[in-house]
Amino acid sequence: MRHTPYVLIVLRVLLGPTIFWISQINVHSSWLALALIAAFLSDIFDGVIARRLKIVTPALRVADSRTDAWYFAWILITLWRTRRRLLQPYLLWIALEIGLQIFSYLFDYVKYRRITSLHAYSAKVWGLTLFLAIYTLLIYRRAFPWIDIAIGTGIISFVDGLAIKLLLPNWQHDVPSCFHAHRLRSSRSG
Repeated sequence: MRHTPYVLIVLRVLLGPTIFWISQINVHSSWLALALIAAFLSDIFDGVIARRLKIVTPALRVADSRTDAWYFAWILITLWRTRRRLLQPYLLWIALEIGLQIFSYLFDYVKYRRITSLHAYSAKVWGLTLFLAIYTLLIYRRAFPWIDIAIGTGIISFVDGLAIKLLLPNWQHDVPSCFHAHRLRSSRSG
């Protein structure tokens, strides 16, 4: 049981290229839907199980964050190869989201010498809306409304994450929101 969170993370590492591969061959879309759902559930349950087993470590949380970046890079490649026409109206916004993620990683390395692993509520909402946008794009070949919602929640998540990082002087994982970060900072200074 103690290895289950790591198994779920490895599953997501494998599902990124698998989703790309499935999208390139002529199979029923239910296989693609199943792979997307499996990746989404693995992202939820790796943390849930780790907390239940009380084995949440900074290394596990960072591995989860790096896996998310890997997985979503494969998803972006998949979408670009298979749904480029649907993405065209959103290219500027997608570039902004990618730019914000790169800035966030660079900020982390400058301030903490490693990437953060905040797992804030806003990031969880963004993850849900990203899943719905990706699922809608790949399975139903539609962008609206979920891609618009995912872009909006992505920007909110970035602002919340940046506020957390600006409020906390030291690296910390699992900070639910900038309000929690403010309370943590206040309690440490008091």
